[in-house]
Amino acid sequence: MKPVLAHFASLSTGIVMVGTVAVVLAPIPVSAVLFTAQERMREMRMEAEATARNAEILEEIERLGEHAWAGVYRMKGSWATAIAIAPEAGFTLHNGASRCGYGRRYVGFGRVLAGEGSLVKVQIELQESDDASRRWFGLEDALYFVPWGDLQFAVPERCMESFCAQVANDYDLPHFPFRYTGTLSDLSRHASELVSSTIAQPECPPGKPRVPIEFRHLVPDDPIYCRLVSLLEFRRRPELDGAVGMQAYDAVYSIDAGAEDGLAIGTHLLVIGVPQGRPIDGCVEHLERRTGRFQLPAYKDDRALAEELIGLRATTRFERVRAR
Repeated sequence: MKPVLAHFASLSTGIVMVGTVAVVLAPIPVSAVLFTAQERMREMRMEAEATARNAEILEEIERLGEHAWAGVYRMKGSWATAIAIAPEAGFTLHNGASRCGYGRRYVGFGRVLAGEGSLVKVQIELQESDDASRRWFGLEDALYFVPWGDLQFAVPERCMESFCAQVANDYDLPHFPFRYTGTLSDLSRHASELVSSTIAQPECPPGKPRVPIEFRHLVPDDPIYCRLVSLLEFRRRPELDGAVGMQAYDAVYSIDAGAEDGLAIGTHLLVIGVPQGRPIDGCVEHLERRTGRFQLPAYKDDRALAEELIGLRATTRFERVRAR
């Protein structure tokens, strides 16, 4: 019997030889051992295929020169998560260091299906087997590429409202990947040396990003303010329940601002002055000319606590010095 197979066999029977003594362990099912081996083989195949794909992408990016969206995108503050994408070679996505502590760990790759304006559709060919990485790592079937000054952001289609809310908040750079503007010769050094380090990030550019027309109403020219007038409803949202028994609710308030004040359905507002000291984020769900309904998520069945927020101010812009 080959050594590796012999090791698997001993694990499955629960008997391990320590010197000349047989130690009886709790048996590990053969299926679990095989599953672990298959997972490791799958990871090795992904790494090999993604490494080759990534080299093709970087070569295509360099050959294309200036392009509407091709490039390497990183998250603010580090290279821990990055996307490399090009029209023909496709894309790769890696997150942090490898399990051994160095290099990249690819969590997905695929090909580009089509691009229409700022929206690019992709097909994910391989990803982590538990499927949890799909949204956690931003593996989406469609990405918006949003220019803002000298920067350009890659925003999953389902996250455009959140991106607009972070822009309107005007406090810090939106937490979405933006395109690397240096040379590809510098890129490998940055990716290897700075994968786990905090690195300089650009400031928010002046003006507003060129978001698709259907989202422009969510980025107002000036901050909008209102007050929570009354608690209209405290409703259960079981479809949003979290782990360990957390139950989701919506606290729905009437507000003293409406469409004529610049609000739109989907506009995100931050409630300031809450007892916990941190602003709470919610969004507008209904509008009249000078009034509206504001939906605030909650994870505690406590209507009395929700009523304590009546009278507080809400705004599209966080009122404190920006973190630069």
